[in-house]
Amino acid sequence: APKEFRWELARTGINLVSQANNHALDFGPEGLKECLWALDHAQITHAGAGTTLAEAHAPGTMEVAGHKTHIALLSYMRYWTAKYRSKDPNAPSLATIDPAVILVAKDGKVEKAEGPLESDIDTMEDDILLARRKSDLLLVSLPNHDVSHHRAYGIQDTTPPNEEIMFRRAIEAGADLVLGTGPHVLRGIELYKGRPI
Repeated sequence: APKEFRWELARTGINLVSQANNHALDFGPEGLKECLWALDHAQITHAGAGTTLAEAHAPGTMEVAGHKTHIALLSYMRYWTAKYRSKDPNAPSLATIDPAVILVAKDGKVEKAEGPLESDIDTMEDDILLARRKSDLLLVSLPNHDVSHHRAYGIQDTTPPNEEIMFRRAIEAGADLVLGTGPHVLRGIELYKGRPI
């Protein structure tokens, strides 16, 4: 949308958004920078993308008007290809959790399996621990827009077990609410350790 659309978002009351998604780089790094500038100019807090990789991993924070409640949002991109992973930590970046690993089966054939990388989950947990210290309510957005949502696989209205790992680990690290986004179908709500996913 044109940059002017930011005022429509602000006018509707949207003031906190997740930027880590598979369309954030549709117009390249410069397009991402322009989008972040537009959000900042409209005073819409964002998370999951930044002009550097460190900014992408930083929480978007805000205070609820009239209250002393500090809300923080962390956001991560997850897609079946690693093309969204930052190659230059000093360039516009998304916070990512890579979704695929290559395994060798018993018969020696190599196959690709969906599942988060342990190092990315560790980074997410560190981000959560740091954000938790400065917030009263911590939200974590974990898009699971992956190949399993495709019609060729049928209607995937349940979360695959390999994806549950990252949602549950976010709760265990201290998230108050985990938002799963992106799979083109409605999936259920789970209460895990008393907190909603």
